[in-house]
Amino acid sequence: MLSIRRQIENASVNDFILELLEPFESFWIGLTDRAHPGKFRWHNELETAPYQNWAPGEPSMGHCALVNFNSKWITDFCLFHNSFVCEKYAGKQKLK
Repeated sequence: MLSIRRQIENASVNDFILELLEPFESFWIGLTDRAHPGKFRWHNELETAPYQNWAPGEPSMGHCALVNFNSKWITDFCLFHNSFVCEKYAGKQKLK
Protein backbone atom coordinates (compact mmCIF):
# COMPACT_ATOMS: atom_id res chain seq x y z
CA MET A 1 0.00 0.00 0.00
CA LEU A 2 0.99 3.59 -0.47
CA SER A 3 3.47 5.30 1.87
CA ILE A 4 3.52 9.11 1.89
CA ARG A 5 6.83 10.39 3.23
CA ARG A 6 6.77 14.09 2.26
CA GLN A 7 4.30 16.92 1.79
CA ILE A 8 4.97 17.09 -1.96
CA GLU A 9 4.14 13.38 -2.30
CA ASN A 10 0.93 13.92 -0.35
CA ALA A 11 -0.14 16.77 -2.63
CA SER A 12 0.69 14.88 -5.85
CA VAL A 13 -1.08 11.71 -4.80
CA ASN A 14 -4.15 13.54 -3.56
CA ASP A 15 -4.47 15.63 -6.72
CA PHE A 16 -4.37 12.50 -8.86
CA ILE A 17 -6.35 9.99 -6.78
CA LEU A 18 -9.12 12.25 -5.50
CA GLU A 19 -10.02 13.09 -9.12
CA LEU A 20 -10.74 9.38 -9.70
CA LEU A 21 -12.96 8.89 -6.66
CA GLU A 22 -16.57 9.78 -6.01
CA PRO A 23 -17.21 12.96 -3.98
CA PHE A 24 -16.60 12.50 -0.24
CA GLU A 25 -14.87 9.12 -0.80
CA SER A 26 -11.71 8.20 1.11
CA PHE A 27 -8.90 5.75 0.33
CA TRP A 28 -6.63 3.57 2.45
CA ILE A 29 -2.92 4.28 2.72
CA GLY A 30 -0.34 1.94 4.25
CA LEU A 31 -0.20 3.63 7.66
CA THR A 32 -1.17 1.66 10.77
CA ASP A 33 -0.53 1.32 14.48
CA ARG A 34 -1.69 -2.31 14.72
CA ALA A 35 1.78 -3.58 15.69
CA HIS A 36 2.44 -0.77 18.21
CA PRO A 37 -0.76 1.02 19.34
CA GLY A 38 -0.38 4.79 19.26
CA LYS A 39 2.72 4.68 17.02
CA PHE A 40 1.67 4.95 13.40
CA ARG A 41 4.15 3.43 10.98
CA TRP A 42 4.15 2.78 7.27
CA HIS A 43 3.56 -0.89 6.54
CA ASN A 44 7.09 -1.33 5.17
CA GLU A 45 9.06 0.67 7.76
CA LEU A 46 10.14 0.17 11.36
CA GLU A 47 10.17 3.82 12.42
CA THR A 48 7.20 6.08 13.05
CA ALA A 49 6.12 8.22 10.12
CA PRO A 50 8.07 11.53 10.18
CA TYR A 51 5.66 13.36 7.86
CA GLN A 52 2.05 13.40 9.03
CA ASN A 53 -1.08 15.06 7.69
CA TRP A 54 -3.73 14.20 10.30
CA ALA A 55 -7.14 15.85 10.29
CA PRO A 56 -8.04 17.65 13.55
CA GLY A 57 -8.81 15.11 16.29
CA GLU A 58 -6.90 12.31 14.56
CA PRO A 59 -5.61 9.74 14.99
CA SER A 60 -8.66 8.52 16.86
CA MET A 61 -10.31 5.11 17.36
CA GLY A 62 -9.19 3.17 14.29
CA HIS A 63 -5.84 1.52 13.70
CA CYS A 64 -5.55 2.06 9.93
CA ALA A 65 -5.28 5.36 8.04
CA LEU A 66 -7.20 6.76 5.11
CA VAL A 67 -6.95 9.98 3.13
CA ASN A 68 -10.31 11.74 3.30
CA PHE A 69 -11.96 13.99 0.69
CA ASN A 70 -10.19 17.02 2.25
CA SER A 71 -6.78 15.36 1.68
CA LYS A 72 -6.30 14.88 5.43
CA TRP A 73 -5.50 11.60 7.15
CA ILE A 74 -8.10 9.94 9.32
CA THR A 75 -8.25 6.59 11.10
CA ASP A 76 -10.88 3.91 10.88
CA PHE A 77 -11.32 0.24 11.61
CA CYS A 78 -9.04 -1.77 9.34
CA LEU A 79 -11.73 -4.23 8.22
CA PHE A 80 -13.94 -1.62 6.54
CA HIS A 81 -14.14 -1.83 2.76
CA ASN A 82 -12.72 1.19 0.99
CA SER A 83 -10.66 2.19 -2.02
CA PHE A 84 -6.90 1.83 -1.62
CA VAL A 85 -3.70 2.81 -3.38
CA CYS A 86 -0.73 0.54 -3.94
CA GLU A 87 2.74 1.70 -4.82
CA LYS A 88 5.39 -0.02 -6.86
CA TYR A 89 9.04 0.87 -7.07
CA ALA A 90 9.76 1.86 -10.66
CA GLY A 91 13.34 0.63 -10.68
CA LYS A 92 15.63 1.34 -13.58
CA GLN A 93 14.08 -0.81 -16.27
CA LYS A 94 14.74 0.27 -19.82
CA LEU A 95 11.88 0.55 -22.26
CA LYS A 96 12.34 -1.16 -25.61
